[in-house]
Amino acid sequence: PADTVSLLCDVNSALNGWRQDEPTTVELNEANGSIVVHVSAFTAPSYMNSARWQAHSIGPVPATYAANTIAFTDPHPLGSLYHYTINRLTGALVATDTTNWKWTCHAGKKQF
Repeated sequence: PADTVSLLCDVNSALNGWRQDEPTTVELNEANGSIVVHVSAFTAPSYMNSARWQAHSIGPVPATYAANTIAFTDPHPLGSLYHYTINRLTGALVATDTTNWKWTCHAGKKQF
């Protein structure tokens, strides 16, 4: 839809040691007040025996679109990541729970 903006987000593995298989994608629909997130599969750091976290999707779920932030909650979280905020100025997607996982996002555009 024309109202949808797509973001490509890379996790900051320096913060937590987890590695994602591919970018996490975010579909913003401000007109509908909703968001969809496709979270990439992850591999844990070696001290966690390189455990795997499977890819999963969140949404569409309601999102609060403010001037500088977008906030949403995962109603069916895997683990402890369920409250998120996107900073509209910096492109940072942050899990605002105790983990503070952070992704750096940029607008996705068709390459061809």
